[in-house]
This record gives sequence, structure tokens and C-alpha cells, in this order.
Amino acid sequence: MNSLFDVRFVLKCSTALASVAMVATMPAHAQSADDEGQFNAGGLTEIIVTAQKRAESSQKAAVAITAVSSEDLSRAGVTDAQQLTNLAPALHIDSVYGPAANFYVRGVGNLVLNASSDPAVVVNIDGVPLARPTGVQGMFFDLERVEVLKGPQGTLYGRNATGGAVNVITAQPKIGETSGSITASYGNYNAGKVDGAINLPVSDNTAVRIAGLISNRDGYYSDGTGDEDLGAFRVTMASEVSDTFTLSASFDYAHQGGKGPGSTVEGLNYDDRIGVMDDRAGANVYERVINPAPYPFNVAGFAALPGAILQPFNEIEGIDTYQDNEFWGVRLQADLETSLGTVSFIPSYREASLDFLSPISPIILTEEKDKQTSAELRLVSPSENRLQYIFGLFYFNERVNSLNNFNFEYTSFHAEIAPKVDSYAAYSRLTYSITPELRISGGLRYTIDKKSTNDLNVVENVYCPGFFDNYEGGPATTCVGTPTLPVSFDVSDPLAYEGVNGSFLAITTNPNRGKETFKKLTWRAAVEYDVAPRSLLYASVETGYKAGGFFNTPDQANNSFQPETITAFTIGSKNRFLDNRLQLNLEAFWWEYKDQQVSHFITVFGAPVFATENIGKSRFRGVELEMRAQVMSNTEVNGTVQYLDARNTEFLYGSATPPNTGCASGFGGPGGAPFYVDCTGNRPAKAPVWTLQGGIDQRIPLGESGDITVSLNTRYESGSYTGIELLPSQYQSGFFTSGAQVRFTTADGRFNIAGFVDNIEDNATVGFSQPHNFAGGQLFVRLQAPRTYGLRAGYKF
Repeated sequence: MNSLFDVRFVLKCSTALASVAMVATMPAHAQSADDEGQFNAGGLTEIIVTAQKRAESSQKAAVAITAVSSEDLSRAGVTDAQQLTNLAPALHIDSVYGPAANFYVRGVGNLVLNASSDPAVVVNIDGVPLARPTGVQGMFFDLERVEVLKGPQGTLYGRNATGGAVNVITAQPKIGETSGSITASYGNYNAGKVDGAINLPVSDNTAVRIAGLISNRDGYYSDGTGDEDLGAFRVTMASEVSDTFTLSASFDYAHQGGKGPGSTVEGLNYDDRIGVMDDRAGANVYERVINPAPYPFNVAGFAALPGAILQPFNEIEGIDTYQDNEFWGVRLQADLETSLGTVSFIPSYREASLDFLSPISPIILTEEKDKQTSAELRLVSPSENRLQYIFGLFYFNERVNSLNNFNFEYTSFHAEIAPKVDSYAAYSRLTYSITPELRISGGLRYTIDKKSTNDLNVVENVYCPGFFDNYEGGPATTCVGTPTLPVSFDVSDPLAYEGVNGSFLAITTNPNRGKETFKKLTWRAAVEYDVAPRSLLYASVETGYKAGGFFNTPDQANNSFQPETITAFTIGSKNRFLDNRLQLNLEAFWWEYKDQQVSHFITVFGAPVFATENIGKSRFRGVELEMRAQVMSNTEVNGTVQYLDARNTEFLYGSATPPNTGCASGFGGPGGAPFYVDCTGNRPAKAPVWTLQGGIDQRIPLGESGDITVSLNTRYESGSYTGIELLPSQYQSGFFTSGAQVRFTTADGRFNIAGFVDNIEDNATVGFSQPHNFAGGQLFVRLQAPRTYGLRAGYKF
């Protein structure tokens, strides 16, 4: 878009925000400063957050944040990360393969991840960042709240994130109290869940809390995939050692079994949810000549070569969809109150053991062990200081040992990956009150990321007879009927492969090593003004950074990628009107994204390589309006509208094979690649123009018996692409997803029972898609959850 439009866009957003702030002064004067932070009977509730390392109302936090309370989480029955999408419109979470979950905030995230890259949106559990997106499994039970921070977190957070952060805060022990809760539900797909917690006093100053979750469900796909088999527990201890010193410790464990996430394929009716292991998927979809086998063209003449035939997944040797993953961690936090403020020390250690086979493009078999250690030391000044400060030191260590088998049926890439990370950071945040209403803030963070890798990659290629003789021209001899490669492979035991029709196997082995240090200074500057006691106007600019790294490739001269950066401009206004019964928050944002890290399959020296590259620039800008209102004493409504204008402003990369893309492409790519792909001017994947969310809660009092609450909600997402290739077949049209619940609660609030239904429309919407072959071929898709319904009952004591 032209510069004149850019100016008009900023002026319109600024004018709208200023108008909201000026209107805010009228009703707010009716409230005294004495009731600031207090809530009128029947008014909107407040959520206390710690996104800026100190406790404050979400309405007083001058940051782009969506906070979801424990009540909202419980009412929605949230037990996994993907369910958060319906509660935070700016957030989008997809299941990609195995236990991996991809997080996007306003279109910024990782479309595909590997063990050598960091997440763009970081998940923090009680302040501890998770290195891998697989680590979020088994975390969503007995929570106090979830905070979604939108935009780069370049100063206060342990692992710099370009897209945002999701803070998961668990329920903490309550000293001197014996209490507990249990919730059980049952629904279609034979879905059964039980979660509960018990809080026990150990002494006058110490308590322990034990919480657990068991969740089992049949698969959403016809082949039994898309199921859930999850068990988890958490033990937390808290002690007030003295008036100035508190100590807490926690241990958590989760196991994830079952078949794992499933998928279907283009050409089938998505509403039927036919899994790829179903015989019906292979009847007319796979059994066709493909290119490549393994190569899709004659390099000299670009004439198609006869290829092998794709086989149905359930006929490939060694395929058995499953997952057997374990996650556990320990965390300690010590807080000391001093005259300078609160000194906190938070060490932690976490492990994840992954073992899964995921039937998508390609067939992925992974055995992985992840270990991470972190420690944070920080000082937070008293909140009443005119000059408030936060100083911190952070250390992070990660060790990964991952064996990955990527099987394309006639080409396989086996990678033993062993990346290491040592990250050091020092950060600070200063906020000064020029007047009681006007504050300025600034922050700095300096990060040193030391990364290395020591990998081994083995490539298998099935060749047709005469392939090399005809490589420079003329037809090659077909090898239709040759068997596909088995899924499993042991690098220490070469594969005994018997081809037919003259086909033969070639195996190449290459080491992959690298070592590099990345350094970056990120910063934040902001101003905030209390227009009225319950009206805040703020503006900020913040930078974010995500370290570079390595990927496994035979080309040792080109096995690394560089950091990506983002600069975010934000103007926002947060307001409570009408005696605390109406909340209106408005935010305008403009993000400039540079050197975006994109992971995708390419061909290097004739082998498929899962590469991560820095590709160009993108721009994300838009407006988000959030409303909550208590329209009557027993009626509350809410709604959020987000408009997102996203464009790839410079997005050019090379391809070693004829690209399968919806972008412009042709001969002669960057870096000497035979082909190029140019997505400049295109809309990025996972970036819908409109995201709307709305809901209503109607309470019906029943006197001394209790009350009934009827809840309705809906979410609309306009069309967007579901894969990096931006193919027309990867475009998901706009859709609604709605839910309803009727809940009875006794007068003492201890017992409740509810009937619920989610995805009332039963939409089979695509969350993620990818071609089966890295240079083209059948499109595999992951669908979001179908219509689910059931009963849920809970008891508190």
C-alpha cells in the first residue's frame, strides 16, 4: 500500500484512541480515587496479572495483553493448548505433528518447527520458558490464569520472543486452608476427563497442593488417530519462612500416549474425516504416478521422468502410528523482601522424552530427549516508588538429542541432531512517574546466545534403471512397482533393500557441525497516562529478537541461519465506564518483521533437507477492540474484533526443484538455486484479515436452590492460508465456530453440573496443510476438532 494510505491508517487509529480516552473522562469522574482497584457489587470482575513481573490489574497494565481467568478456563473445559484459541482472538494454536503445537499471535509464529530452532511465541510455565513447543502437553489443569502477551517481549522475558508470550500460571498452595475440587466430564467420541486438586496445610506457615488430570478420547479420524490419552499431576509446596522470606517448589509430570494427531488428504470429503491409514484414503488418492522418484525433472531438458507410484500409508513397511511421550520438571522460587524491593531467585530443570510416528508430509518418526536448565535472579522495586525498577539476570541451557526419520516413500532423510544452547541475558526496566497520572518507561536487555550442533545425516534414494544414463536428456526407464522405503532406519546398520524392475538404493552419509554466537541488544520505550481513575492511555515501541541456529544438511558451507528481529509500535486505551459495568479497550499496532526464519523442505545435493532460512520482511498492522459489559445484574456480554493487515514486503527464496507454490516462481533463484519463489506482496499464512469473538452469559436465579447460567459464544475467522506454500488448495475460507453451555450451580457454589457443546456448526476446518512431497504432490491436512458435546460436573470443598 502507498505511503499516503499508511499515514491515513496511523491518523485514524490515533484519532479513535484519543476519542475513547476523552470520552472516558466523563463517567469516570463519578468514581472517587478511593475505590480505585475496588469493585462495585455486581460490577465486572478484575483479573490480576504479573506480565510485567509485578502484580497489577490487567486494566492497569500498559501492555497488549489478554488475560483468561481460572473461571473462564474451567467453564470452557480447557485441558490442552489448542482450546485457548477460542478464548484469545489474537492467538491461534495448531497441532502439527506428534506432540508439537504451533503458536501464532496476529500471524507471527513458526509454521514448522525443528529441534534446532526456537519458538517465535514462547510459553512460560510459572515464569519458566519452555524451549520446545512439545513441552506444553499436560500443563492445562488447576490453573490460576493464562496471560497472552501480544508482540515482541524483548526486555523482561527469559527467552526473547518475536511474536509474543503465553504465560501459564498454576494455582498455588493456600497456607492454613484445607480445600479441594474435582471435575469430571463425559462426551461424544467416548471422551472422559477427570481433574482435581487438594490443598493441605502442613504447618502454620506451610501448605502443599496436589493436582492431577486424566483425559482419554477416541480419535476424530476414521483410522483412530486424533485421539487423546493423557495423564498428568503436579505437586506444589509453599512456605512463609518468615515475614520477609517465602519459598515455593513444584514438581510436575505428564505422559501422552495414544495414536496421536491424525490427518486426511486433499480429494476426500473433509467432513468424513477419513484418516490417512484408512483403506479408503489409498484407493484413489495415493495410487498414482508421482514425480519425483526421487527426482521430478530432467535437469537439462526439464522433461518429466516416469516415476514410482505413491503407496497408501498403511501398506508401507514399519508404519504404526503412535506416540509415547513423557514430560517432567522441577521448579524452585525464593522471594526475599528488602528495603530495595523483592529479590527473587527461580531455578528450574525440565526434561522431555519423545517417541512418536506421525503420518503427515513426510512420515515422521522421532525419538528425542530434551533437557533444559534455567535460572533467573531479579529485583523488583516496591510499587509505591515514584521510580519503579526491575533488574534481572537470566541463564538458559538446553541439550537435545534427536533422531528424526523423514520418509517420502522413495526418498528418506535420517537426521541425528544434537544442538546445544547456552544463553545469557541481563535486563532492566525503569518507570518514572512525572506526575501521579503520567509515567514514562524504558527497558533494555542484552542477550548472548551460544549455539552449536554435532549432527549426522543419512540420505536414502531409490533410483530407476538408466536414471543417470538419461540424466542429461531423453526418457528414463520406469521403475513402477518398486517397494517404498521402510519408515524406521538404523544409521549403524545399513538398510538391506531389494528393488524390482531394476530399481536400486543409494545411501549417502554426511556429518553436520556448526558453532556460532549471537548477540543482541533489545529495548522498549513507553509512555502511559491515566486519563481518569479507570481510563489508561499508553503508547510503546519495543524490539524483539530470536537467535539464529543450524539445520542438518550435506552442505556444510550453508548449514546455518541468522537471527530474526521485529519492531512493534503500539497505541492503546483501556477503560471502565458506567460504574464499572462497561469495559472498552482499543489498541492499534504496527509490527515490522525482518529476516523471518522459515523452515521448509528443500533439495541439497539431491537430498531432501528440512532447512531453516531467513526469508525477507513482513509487515503486520491492525486494530483490536475488546468489550465487556454487565448489561443487567445477571447478564454479561463480551466481544472482540481484530482487523489485521498483513503483507510479505520482501519474501524471496530459492528452490532446487520446480516449486509447488501459489506465489510467483521461475528459473534462476538466489544463491545459485535453479528456481525461485517470490511471495512478495502476498498475505502470509495464518494471518486472517478479521477475527471476531463474542459471547453472552445469562444467570437465572433459582432462590435458595442456586442458579442456572446459560452461556453462548462464537468465533469468526476470515479466510487464510494454512501452509507456507500459499497454494489455492491450502486456503481455508472464513468460518464460524460456536459453543453453548447450560450450567446449574448450588447456592453455596460447591456443586455444579453442565451440559455443553462446542463447534456447533461441526465445521471441518483446516488448521495446517503441507504437500506430501517436498517438491509437490498430494496435500495432507490437519483438521480442527469436530462438534463435541457432553456433561461436566464439579464439586468444591
